Amino acid sequence: MQRADVEVLLETAEAARRRTRSRLRQFWLPLVLFGGLTLASAVVAALAPGPTVGLFWSVGGPAGTLATALWYWRRHEALGVSILWWPSAVVGLGLLVVSEGLGWWGRGGPLTYAGVLLIVEMAYAAFSCFERSLPLAAFAAASVVAAIVLAVALPAHAYELASGLLGATAVVLGLLLAARS
Repeated sequence: MQRADVEVLLETAEAARRRTRSRLRQFWLPLVLFGGLTLASAVVAALAPGPTVGLFWSVGGPAGTLATALWYWRRHEALGVSILWWPSAVVGLGLLVVSEGLGWWGRGGPLTYAGVLLIVEMAYAAFSCFERSLPLAAFAAASVVAAIVLAVALPAHAYELASGLLGATAVVLGLLLAARS
C-alpha cells in the first residue's frame, strides 16, 4: 500500500467519523417537544391557574420523555450506532422527579417557577455537555439568568412569562438545529 493510498483511507475514515458524530448529535426533537410542552403549560397556567399545571406536567413530562426515548432508539436502529445513553437517562429521570417535587411543594410560589426553571436549565447544561453543543449551553446559561431574575423580581404571572419565553426559545433553537442537520 502506497503512502497516498493510506492518506486517502485515513481521510475517508475521518470523514465517516465526522458524519456519524454529526448524526448522533442531532438533539433538535427534544428541544422542540419540551419547548412546545413548556409553551402549552404557560397557556394552561393562564387559563386554569392552580394545580392544573402540575397535572399537565405529570402527564406531559413522562409522555415527552417516552417520545424522546423512542426517537433516540429509532435513530440508534437506523444508524447502527448510538451514544452512551445512561447519563442522559439519569439526568432526564432526575429532572422529572425533582421538577415534579418542586412544582408540587412550591404551591405556585417562587420555588415552583424559579426552582423548577433552575433545575430544568441545569439539566440542559448537562445535556449540552453530553451533546457538546455550544448553542444549548448558551440557552441553559441564559435561562439560569432568567430564573434568578424571576426569583428576585417576583413579577405577576412569572410562571407564564418564564414558560412562554423559554418554551418559545427552545422551540426556535430546536428548529434551527433541525434545519442545520
